[in-house]
Amino acid sequence: MILLDTHMWFWWLLGDGALSNVERNELDRLANHRQLSISWTTIWETEMLERKGRITLLPNFETWLEKAVS
Repeated sequence: MILLDTHMWFWWLLGDGALSNVERNELDRLANHRQLSISWTTIWETEMLERKGRITLLPNFETWLEKAVS
């Protein structure tokens, strides 16, 4: 099981950041095998970033989160 921090989770989900194609493909593979995890603090940090206006999650935090964790 791999525990992703907030930045790595964003980089992987949003397709930007410091991940190579090889790393992104490996995360996809691990996700398909249910080998990735995030901490509750990652969810909390994500919500705080949106509340402070540092990121925008569309259409809203709750819907974005549901899609992100699936």
